[in-house]
Amino acid sequence: MITSSTARMHSFVQSQILAYLRANARGHEHAIPRHVVMEHICYAGGDRAFRKLYEGIGIGSCNDGIFFPISPADVDFCRDYWTRGYRHEVARDKVAALLAARPELKPRTTVVQGNLFPAGA
Repeated sequence: MITSSTARMHSFVQSQILAYLRANARGHEHAIPRHVVMEHICYAGGDRAFRKLYEGIGIGSCNDGIFFPISPADVDFCRDYWTRGYRHEVARDKVAALLAARPELKPRTTVVQGNLFPAGA
């Protein structure tokens, strides 16, 4: 059971993770290893618990570490990475969670208008 003080602590740590990545790891090209982020924010818990903390706050991950996605291309990069490392359903859920936390990263769909005046009509 998560107490309110534990929830506040999780929220605080999540805000520290976001602040650090926003300042230092914008985009997948600038990913930072998890252990470096853990050291910077003085996180003493385990790696798996740390992963759970940043799971739903809109953070991307790759072989080089974790990062703050800044474009739909970063989401595509995560999708490709997660699809290679997880079952398709898990990767899909991770992308959905990322986009739920960061809806501004959803790819823009462009509507192509058909030819209103076809030749010979």
